Amino acid sequence: MSSGKGNVVVLVVIAVVGGFVLLGGIVALLIILPSVKRTVDHAREGAAKSRLTNLDQATRMYQLDFGAYPENGPGTTTLSRRLRSLGPKKLAYHEFQPGDLDSQGNVRNPIDPEKEIFHYRNNHASPPQAHNKRAFDLWGRDAKGREEGINNWGE
Repeated sequence: MSSGKGNVVVLVVIAVVGGFVLLGGIVALLIILPSVKRTVDHAREGAAKSRLTNLDQATRMYQLDFGAYPENGPGTTTLSRRLRSLGPKKLAYHEFQPGDLDSQGNVRNPIDPEKEIFHYRNNHASPPQAHNKRAFDLWGRDAKGREEGINNWGE
């Protein structure tokens, strides 16, 4: 009879220890998950800033060749079309990778590529809202949800 009680005690101890281990794992996950989300958000924001910088540089190269910035259009459709066109040196100003553009030709924002796009404004055509008075504005939403959180005017 004592052998049966010993087995029950061992099973109870195993169950209690297993419960503590499981609880510890859950607590560890609750501590780690927010930092993982922040890391992913930080990486996406870095990718968005990099893409915006590349668009900024390609747009400036376009202006050097043609003497003017691309015209305004909805979102970044006109800009992406102009940057994919061949310049005098028979090279595109920017090579878009698969998935960089949505179905309308807007440049996707890596913050949320399914919902967010970058925006472009030629400030010679529409100066009242301009941030870069002599050039163009590029902007998109950042990881904190600010509409113009990622931009080429340095705010």
